[in-house]
Amino acid sequence: MKPFKLEIQINKATFSRTFKYDFDFIDFTNKLNVEHTPKILTTVDECQCYIRKETEFKIVDFEIEEVVFNTISDALNSGLDINKLIERHTRDHRTLQQKFTTLCLKWIETVGASNYGFDGRNECSHEQCEKITNFMKENNITSWMPFI
Repeated sequence: MKPFKLEIQINKATFSRTFKYDFDFIDFTNKLNVEHTPKILTTVDECQCYIRKETEFKIVDFEIEEVVFNTISDALNSGLDINKLIERHTRDHRTLQQKFTTLCLKWIETVGASNYGFDGRNECSHEQCEKITNFMKENNITSWMPFI
């Protein structure tokens, strides 16, 4: 299932809930549905039809990149223990470790670029990434890695 969120407006405030997995959405919809019909909804399509016809929720599609970005941003803003995250990544599938390394190197290249906008809050990040990027260029190191 492609990730999406449901939004509803109540007293001029917008509330939303994000769904990444079929079973979460189906479970949520069946809890809403309990008052309207005794039928248990079993597919995402049935649930989306029910949401569109019987509720005031609006289904908002968005990309997986937005889900990942928001999750990382929220975690960093909430006191994520970076060392625990890194340790967990060392136990992840080796191919996924390589994809994660590609992500990190591409981020370093982006932040280290001369046209990257920065101010006092991220100046140190830019300077460190610029040094790493220069080292990568001097030593013919690229961010590209095969997906094996």
